[in-house]
Amino acid sequence: MLECKDCELEFTGKGPKSDVIFEEFCPKCGSYEIFVKNSSNPIIKSIIGWTLLFLFVSAILLPLIWYILWYILI
Repeated sequence: MLECKDCELEFTGKGPKSDVIFEEFCPKCGSYEIFVKNSSNPIIKSIIGWTLLFLFVSAILLPLIWYILWYILI
């Protein structure tokens, strides 16, 4: 979703989206001052972040800690 900085109109653009848009213009006022509106939910982002952190810890760090403890104790 794109948003015009001048008239605050939200619209969809054509083509690939990046942080800097060069070829898009506002259909209402014709301004080239537009940016990509981040419409993702912060709650979903935090759930995904915590899930990825848990998977990283359980898949990499815990086996490494067990291996080091096993090597030290035996």
